Amino acid sequence: MATSVQAQTIADAARQERARQSQIKSARVFSDANTHTVKPITPAAPASPGVAAKAPAEAAKGSPVAGPAGATLNAAAAAATPIDPVAEEMQKVRIRVRALEDQETSLKLQISDTTNQIYAPLSDAATHNEALARLAETQTKLADVQKELAENRANLQQLEIKSAARK
Repeated sequence: MATSVQAQTIADAARQERARQSQIKSARVFSDANTHTVKPITPAAPASPGVAAKAPAEAAKGSPVAGPAGATLNAAAAAATPIDPVAEEMQKVRIRVRALEDQETSLKLQISDTTNQIYAPLSDAATHNEALARLAETQTKLADVQKELAENRANLQQLEIKSAARK
């Protein structure tokens, strides 16, 4: 009893998978144009934890602090407390660090996509050269972003040390 079995080689499977993937288009494209921006924290947020804990407790009791008057009370309390310039600067640097990290991730994704285009099996010389140029440009941008990110992280560490020394 002899059974005929057709075996698919790994090379055949890889060719079929590349052909299948070349037909599929990504549903989402990541670029600098659609990166998320971090919104700054509004100054209307309560500055001290005591005010934040007191308002919900009084709101549960049905006191006059609840509602719009409570919001004005919290805003007035936040405005009355002095703003620490070091803490404010730290918050700005943290927001900048997050934005740079997002930009770094976006650039790394672009590099990955461009690298895939460079090594695509069905590309012509012009497309290959364009992809190489885009790769070089994106790598330069990534190096700049990583340098700025390192500077901002160092700045944040200095501000944290300065803030800790004040306390």
